[in-house]
Amino acid sequence: MWSTGTTFVIFDNVKVPVSNLIGEENEGFKCIMLNFNHERMFICMSGLGGTRYMIEHIWEYLMKRETFGKKLIDH
Repeated sequence: MWSTGTTFVIFDNVKVPVSNLIGEENEGFKCIMLNFNHERMFICMSGLGGTRYMIEHIWEYLMKRETFGKKLIDH
């Protein structure tokens, strides 16, 4: 999973018409933080899913592969 780029942006003395506001005035930071909760949950689920996939395949390999007359799981 690739991360996205980040940057630093400053808005100074910006006027936004009332018709272009999303949500309540001065509540933008709160909206962004609430959105991050969903993103963090998705990242966690992706990581756990990938880990489960790897463990399943490692387990299959351990049960099949033999070295020195034993399966790897028996070492």
